[in-house]
This record gives sequence, structure tokens and C-alpha cells, in this order.
Amino acid sequence: MVGSSGTSRIAMYDPSSRLNQNYAVPTNSAIIQGITVNAPGDTIWFAEAGSKKIGRLLLDSSKFTEYSPPASISLSAPIQVAVDSSGDVWFTDHGSNQFGVLDPHPQIATWKVFPIGYCPDNCVYGLPNAIFVDAKNTVWFSEHIAGRVGRYDPSTGVLTEYVVRGGSIPLMWWAMPGPNNLVWFVAW
Repeated sequence: MVGSSGTSRIAMYDPSSRLNQNYAVPTNSAIIQGITVNAPGDTIWFAEAGSKKIGRLLLDSSKFTEYSPPASISLSAPIQVAVDSSGDVWFTDHGSNQFGVLDPHPQIATWKVFPIGYCPDNCVYGLPNAIFVDAKNTVWFSEHIAGRVGRYDPSTGVLTEYVVRGGSIPLMWWAMPGPNNLVWFVAW
């Protein structure tokens, strides 16, 4: 599956049949960015940077659900998503200095956001970007402009940020877990 940036569609390509499937997201100009495949329950979760929502696609029924944050939560551009073992959806808000979590399980979904650390003098926003949840349910994310990799432990509420040395602005992009508890990332 791939999100179609700038449009409101999610597309799937099946290499064995060579067929494409397109799913129209209900909100126009949603600007689909991040997408999590193989989430629990055969569900696809995605970030809607343009509409400032988190979306869900149930593959078996092709049914969409879109979650808007409450008025007390201000999002700038949710850009990437990851799902933990309990089904909570973690996201980065690329247009601000925060990341957050959506719990879609209650009758009314609950949202929380958490600030990242302050940027060095050469940036205004850290721009959290890539996000993943490891086998221990620890949340990891890259901080695009701040040049850090963040590690958040939901069980303790502790955020640790690791500075990547080198260059004036390392520009952290994608990050993913690897074997032996290593975190792999791309930096400019």
C-alpha cells in the first residue's frame, strides 16, 4: 500500500496478480502521508496531513473511519503513524514540536500529544517525522530539523532524545528498528 501524496486516495499493488486497487479517502485534500500496513486486525492506519486527521481503512469491508482531534488538541500536519501492540495509534506532527497517540477503542476516541525537546538555535521546529513502535512498545521517531532520534517509553512517560553529531543541521529523515536493538536512520 502506498499513500498518494497530495490526493485523497490510498492505492494497493498486488505483485502476484499485477493488479492495483484504489480506495478513495472520504475527505478531499486529506494529503495522505504516513501509512501503517499489517496493523492488528488487518487494518490500515494513515496520517492525513492536509485535514489534520488520522484515518483507518478496514481491508475486509473497504470501510473508512477518520478521527479528528478534539478542540483542545492542535495539530499542524500529522505525517507518520505506527500502531502499538494494544492498538493505539502513535503519530508525529511534522508541523510542530510534538508527537502523540490516538486511542480509538473507547466510545469517544482519546488523544494525547507530547512536546519534543527544544531545538538548537538553528531551527524553529524540530519537525518530528518517521515513527515506529518496537517489540517492547517503546515509541521511536526522527526529528527532521532538530537532528535527533527520540525514544518515548509510554510506561514511564520518559522521552529521551539522542543528538546526531555532524554538520550544522543533520536533517533526520526516516528511522526504523533493526536487529540487536539497533535503530537505523537516514540523515543528510
